[in-house]
Amino acid sequence: MKKTLIFLLAALLLALSGCGGGGTDADEVDYVSFTGTVSSVAEHELEVEVTEGSGTIASGSVVALFPDAIELDVDEGDLVQVWYNDEVMTSEPPQVNAVSYEILQEADPADESTAEPEAAASTTVQVLEEPQAEATVTELTPNTAMEVSLSTGTAQVLVSAVDVDGNVSISLSLDDMVVDIGEFGRLGSAYLLGLDDGRSFVLLDADYASDDYVTFLYEITDGSLAEQSRLEDVSLQSATVSAEQLYLRVHVDVLGSYDSYMDYIIDDAGALQATSDFYEIPTDDSDWHLLTVTKELPVTLDGEATTLPVGTQLRLTGTDNQQTAYFVLEDIGETGSITYTRGEGDESYLLYIDGVSEYDYFEMLPYAG
Repeated sequence: MKKTLIFLLAALLLALSGCGGGGTDADEVDYVSFTGTVSSVAEHELEVEVTEGSGTIASGSVVALFPDAIELDVDEGDLVQVWYNDEVMTSEPPQVNAVSYEILQEADPADESTAEPEAAASTTVQVLEEPQAEATVTELTPNTAMEVSLSTGTAQVLVSAVDVDGNVSISLSLDDMVVDIGEFGRLGSAYLLGLDDGRSFVLLDADYASDDYVTFLYEITDGSLAEQSRLEDVSLQSATVSAEQLYLRVHVDVLGSYDSYMDYIIDDAGALQATSDFYEIPTDDSDWHLLTVTKELPVTLDGEATTLPVGTQLRLTGTDNQQTAYFVLEDIGETGSITYTRGEGDESYLLYIDGVSEYDYFEMLPYAG
């Protein structure tokens, strides 16, 4: 019987091949294994029907092993034992991180029997390190379902936006599971994110009114939706959402109202986290964002405390949104910073510089609303 040449993809074990000699027995490594019959052999795919499962692989399921650079003669009906790291990757059928496997019994060419094996010589195959999955970003169209592949199979993701008394009721669904996000003035943008570690998320934003955005992040876990982040004043509009970068727009009120930008990551817990404490404010040539000093202003220039005289003009370039605003001088391009504190209680919107109201230092502050 002619054998088909297979290449077995796996996770791990360039380390095994580096242990010396011509091969390493999988029993020397702390992995779990399952036994099954090869049900399908193609040039770039091997599928196994599991007869005796363990770990996250159950008996009766079908799993896939994908090719890379290890050669093994195998055929449909062969009984094999597969060692893996007890993790299952999202695909259909599910894919495992195999460490090695053995042919326990070759298929009977007469009847292709899959009976339990008698004592037989085994062939142990080592596998190479698994290539990292590719991160993907797909824009979701409102009220249009999109299919997503999960470890449990495929599911339908739907972002719904329904008009209700002049507002928009927004919900997110995964098959029969529906999460009510709330009522807003409008839905902004929505994306399906596939990370290179196999996790899947839905990222979307919604506007209450007049650019009052909220950004949401939901993780798709075990066929369900879990809210991981809800960020007020953060928007996907005029932002960069790609497989390489989440550069999101953030509204800040510091010596005026500004659209700033911050790089975000999705951390190990599945939440959106800013990558620094500097919110970049793009400068422009508008008079609206040009600040004119009307009272000697305490600042830091070149690391030295000093004051800017009356009549000085500057533009903000960023802030930590906590206690520091960064600026560039309009005429000479020199940069510096201003330290401020926020008021308390009903005056939490007001900033103070050296104990004096921000409004006392400038001719006009470009606050919106």
